[in-house]
Formats: sequence, structure tokens, C-alpha cells
Amino acid sequence: MRLKLYEIKKITASPIIYVLLIAFIAINIKVIAGNTYYRNDMKVLNSITDRFGYKINDSMLVNFKSYYSGELGKMNALAKERTSKTYKTAYDFLEDSDNYKTSLYSQKELDDIKRLNIIENYYSIAVGIDAKYGKIDIKDMGDEQIKTYGLSGAAAATVRGEYESLAIRFAQLKANGEEKALFFIGQIYAMHSFLFATVFRSMIFEIMILSVLIASHFANFEFENKTQALAYSTKRGRKLIYDKLFASILVCLGVTTVLIGVTLAVYFSVFDYSHVLNIPISSAFMQEANRSYISWWNMSFIQYLFAVIAIVYVCEIIFMSIAFCIATIIKNNYIVFAVFALILCASYMLPSLMPRNSNIIFATSFSPFILVLNPQLLFMEKGAFSTFKYYEVITDCVWAALMAYLCAFCTKRFQKSDIC
Repeated sequence: MRLKLYEIKKITASPIIYVLLIAFIAINIKVIAGNTYYRNDMKVLNSITDRFGYKINDSMLVNFKSYYSGELGKMNALAKERTSKTYKTAYDFLEDSDNYKTSLYSQKELDDIKRLNIIENYYSIAVGIDAKYGKIDIKDMGDEQIKTYGLSGAAAATVRGEYESLAIRFAQLKANGEEKALFFIGQIYAMHSFLFATVFRSMIFEIMILSVLIASHFANFEFENKTQALAYSTKRGRKLIYDKLFASILVCLGVTTVLIGVTLAVYFSVFDYSHVLNIPISSAFMQEANRSYISWWNMSFIQYLFAVIAIVYVCEIIFMSIAFCIATIIKNNYIVFAVFALILCASYMLPSLMPRNSNIIFATSFSPFILVLNPQLLFMEKGAFSTFKYYEVITDCVWAALMAYLCAFCTKRFQKSDIC
């Protein structure tokens, strides 16, 4: 254990790790700060859930409509008093430029009407969920994917089979009422994409860079400092490679925890999710552009968040293991990084080189590099090549087992390799 601790202390000899960690955290905070202009508008949802709860049902809609109509009546009473006009919606009021030409309304009155407009948006979406989700045909989505990517034969049959399974899940989703839950309006705020596609994706690639640097630093420390002949000259010395692997894993986990912990702490201190932590991740309010998020399981937002974090941890250990195996063969940190980058690029390109009529194209998509490319779509419908119910679990388990074997092979090989 003493040697393991000694190996871990060697991370202090690489200030670049600390510099990059601080820089990445600063970048993430800047990205989060750049999206705060919606912060106050998003607080309106908290007042709605406090009053009506987050579950949308007939009684909730009746109460919601009564409240909205009452507030709209107050707005029209004020408008009629000031301008002799009335409006069908708060949006119509805000679109009327005459209301801004003179000091007819105080800033507080205008702010209240803007708040009513936000409430109006939530109500209009809530009453239209049944109609919108009644038009969604999952099998048609699968056929569209087949057409888009030009799939045929066995590949097309596989996609149809997966979307038929998803159609069953979609029917269960509607039966459970998972889509009928209030959340920040995706078409306005796009908070799901911002958190998972922007913030999480940035963290994933930042941790990937740090993991490669950490693994190569530990594996090649003696070679970089020209002390390999002394360190590996004894039988126990050759077993230092196991201590280095242990140190790489531990430090990688620590760095990942710090980066994710600090970034998410800042994120959730800026954006108040306290009222929506338990809403289903398949809520219709999350829909952004033309995409509805359809999860394979009935997961709440907080469950989805922790599931994504777990995937990130497993994938980053896999990336670290890949780099460590490369570093046991190549004794140069820069070349290790370059080889890892080539593997990364090759993993992204490989599916596009596969025949479109064979299931082999799906096998090449079960890659941790592709898995983390779209963290906002984990455990969900996400296109032809990775809409499999257990895609994430299979990918992580297979690659974890593969890397465990390769690490064992490379460490044993290192014990017998030339150290000069």
C-alpha cells in the first residue's frame, strides 16, 4: 500500500493536470454563466408547481385554466383602463408596440404581464399534450431512420424491430402519464440539451483529456525521468506497473469527481431544479424543436442525472485504461495522446464505412466514444444505430471486460519487456 501511495503522490510532478483541471472548471462556469438570461423566467415554473403540482391531469388543468383566466382578466382590466383595449392573450399585449410608446404601464406591471405570458405558454402546452402525442407514430420514426441512412436487408429489419419494441414502451409511457409533467419549456429554454448536451459533453471530453494525461503520466513517469533502469531492475520493481494502474484509476476517479462536482454545484446553484427533480424524463415539456425525449424506462430527472453520471464514470475509466495500455507500449506521452486521438477519430468514422445492409454496422456503434457523444439521449430513442434498450449497459459492460483483459495482458507483457 505504501508503494501505491507513493505512486499517487507522483501526480504532484505534473502541474499540467492541475492547470487543466482549473481551466476546464473555469470554462464550464463561464458556459453556465452565459445562459443565465433565462434564470428569472424559469422561476415561474416553481410558482406554478407550488400552486398545482407538476402532474398534469383533468383536475389540474381545470384549476390551471381558472387561475390563468383570472390573471388574464386582471390584465385586460388594466389595459382597458389605460388604453381602452383588451387582448385575447398576454402575448398579444406584449406584441402591441403601442403599450411601450408612453409610460402607460410601470415596469412592475409590464413584468407581471411578461410573467403571465410565461404562465400562458405552460398552459397552452399542457392542454395540447394529448393531441401532440396522439400524432406520434414510433414505427414511422423507425422507417424514417431507415430511409435517412439508406439501410436495407438485415440492418433495416433490426431497426424496425427496435422501433417496434420502442412503440410498446411508448404506449406504456402514455398509459403511465409520464409525458404529462411540468418541466422547463424545452422549445424556449432547451435546458435538457444545455445541461446534458452542452455542459455534460464538455465535461466528458475534458475528463477524457485528463484521463489520458494521467494514465500516460503514471505509466511513463520513470521513462520520462530516465530512472527506469533503477525502478524496474528488481522483481518487485517490475510489479510497479500494477501500482501505477491502481494510481491511475484512483486519480482519474478523483479528478472526475472534482470536475463534475464543482461544475454541477455551480449549475444547480444558478438554476433552481428543486421543484422538478422527480418529474419523468419523458415529459412533453422537454421537447426541443421536433424531438420528443422517449426513454426506455420510467426515470425521473434526478434518476436520469445519476444514471448519466454513472455512465460518465465508467466510460472515463475505460478511456483511461485504453491510454494506459497504449502507454505500456509507447514510452512517450505525446505519442500516447496522438494514438488515443486516432482511436477516437477511427471510432467515430468506422460505422460510416460499414455496409448498410448488414448488422455489423450496429456492432461498430457499440463504442464508448460514440456512447458519450450525445449524453442528452442516453437511455432514450436516439436514431437508427443506437436505439437499443440496453445499448448503454451492453457497451459499458463489454468494453469494461475488454479493457480489464487488455490491462491484465499489457501489465504482464510489461513485466517481460525491455526497459531500456
